[in-house]
Amino acid sequence: MKNRKLKIAMLAALGFLGAGAIEAQAADITVIDQTSQLIHPYFRSNCWDPVGVGAKANEWVFFGGILSGTQFTWPQFELLLKAKCKNPVVRFTFTLDGEAPPTGHGMKERTTKLEFDATVPAYTITLGNVPEIVNVTPADSDGDSDAD
Repeated sequence: MKNRKLKIAMLAALGFLGAGAIEAQAADITVIDQTSQLIHPYFRSNCWDPVGVGAKANEWVFFGGILSGTQFTWPQFELLLKAKCKNPVVRFTFTLDGEAPPTGHGMKERTTKLEFDATVPAYTITLGNVPEIVNVTPADSDGDSDAD
């Protein structure tokens, strides 16, 4: 568990170091924290690469923290997924500092689903001050519940 957290932290740090120096590339995911609080982002996918992430399919993975009024970009998020996975789905949720990690589906107003496509240059998830997700670009187009 400790090695997996270290690996995730290292991947996030690489994204942080490169975020200001590069333009959006294939499948970047940016989270904009417009809340007044530190948030803790979590992602889960049906296609995690067990070598790169060390997580099982549909397991929530902790991705550090994002300070209030800032944003963070994970460049080339597709590198965290199995290369030959068909129909990858990436879900995002967040907790506030001091809250327990997500289990199950996560809170509906704090969870979104990305029909992940590595050819999409960038996904942007914007959190409002309520705190809840207020915008996702590009939007999920399949019409089903994002919280599942």
